[in-house]
Amino acid sequence: KLNRLEAVNIIVIYFNLNSKAPITLLELGLYTRSRKIIMYCSKGYWQRGNI
Repeated sequence: KLNRLEAVNIIVIYFNLNSKAPITLLELGLYTRSRKIIMYCSKGYWQRGNI
């Protein structure tokens, strides 16, 4: 999966209120500097203040 994330031009990330999504948080951290990320975080998501 990480190889494919490296190859794409855009990474879309959605943080759902009903999921903790620890792997998605890790992927966000790995690719933040790539400037390829479009992200949406639901109101009430448990880590919203840190994203």
